[in-house]
Amino acid sequence: ANTVETLAPGILKMTGPDVDLDALARDFDVEFAELDGVVTAMPYDSASPFEDEMQHNEKVSAAVRRALQQDTTTCEAQSVTSIWGLDRTDQTNLPLDSSYTNPTDSSACLCGLGAHVYILDTGIRVTHNEFSGRMSTGASFISGVDSCKCTGPNEPDYCGGVCDGHGHGTHCAGTAAGTTYGIAKCATIHAVKVLSDSGSGSYSGIISAINWVVDQGQPNSIISMSLGGPGNSQGIKIAIDAAHAAGVITVVAAGNSNANACGYSPAFVPNAVTVGATTSSDSRSGFSNYGTCVDVFAPGSSIRSAYKSSDTSTTYMSGTSMACPHVAGAAALLVSKAQAPKPSADLVVTALTRTFATLNKITNAGP
Repeated sequence: ANTVETLAPGILKMTGPDVDLDALARDFDVEFAELDGVVTAMPYDSASPFEDEMQHNEKVSAAVRRALQQDTTTCEAQSVTSIWGLDRTDQTNLPLDSSYTNPTDSSACLCGLGAHVYILDTGIRVTHNEFSGRMSTGASFISGVDSCKCTGPNEPDYCGGVCDGHGHGTHCAGTAAGTTYGIAKCATIHAVKVLSDSGSGSYSGIISAINWVVDQGQPNSIISMSLGGPGNSQGIKIAIDAAHAAGVITVVAAGNSNANACGYSPAFVPNAVTVGATTSSDSRSGFSNYGTCVDVFAPGSSIRSAYKSSDTSTTYMSGTSMACPHVAGAAALLVSKAQAPKPSADLVVTALTRTFATLNKITNAGP
């Protein structure tokens, strides 16, 4: 017999031997019917994905400027010689100055305080030193083989089921909100496991996870999704639209196929902030998707961040997966700037992609 599961309001998942997709699509009570799709993490799979940035020899590369253009004299500067992506986000023009300073507002350092960043990915090594004291409630939407055990004092509160056996999620979390490698160093971080330890998941799992984030009702929430798959999933679009209406900002990777991002989910969704990747010379990374569905570019080639191996480990990765959390972190700075809780998602998206983004900096942005 077929079984029906509610993923989110208005979105059902039907499984079983007698599911007839065509018949469902003809039903007047059904808005759309589609097969559950497969999504994957989006690091760029090259022969040497973790190469040192000084040895990187791509034809194209990167830029995004600081999230807010404010007087930063009261914020302590951080030396970021080996973290070029962080370095690039706090200055309008090249050359890099090997320094990162959080912006300020009314003499207060803006570091994401009060923001909640939900990393929908392979999980997070929640005991990593990059996240000390800032991890909060997480959830897993992957069953079975991914019930890894965490070690450390935080396990009883939020550790079960959200550990990272892959490394991708930990790396992305470090870029968004790590103490050393992150944009929003004071934000609260939530591990939401939607990808297995092999790096794959389903649209249905992601829809359920997005709905879970909305149900948490946390003010100033940002979803960061460094994942995707081919095609345009209407279920994903409806879930992101609902999150947007609830004031949740959704930031997603454009994809690594050197193709039009409008052909991929969730990159095609208008209410998502879709992020392409750049390298340190302010040009589109050779693997990055492009096109009208890309809202903004951010550093994505040879990005150093936290890793799964130990509580102090780091590594280099490349991909639009690495660009996405730079912008999620910037969104956290923007909502920490807002005096009232829950600024509208429209306001934050406009600020990210228009008000505070530096225009006309990326060369070879795409056809």
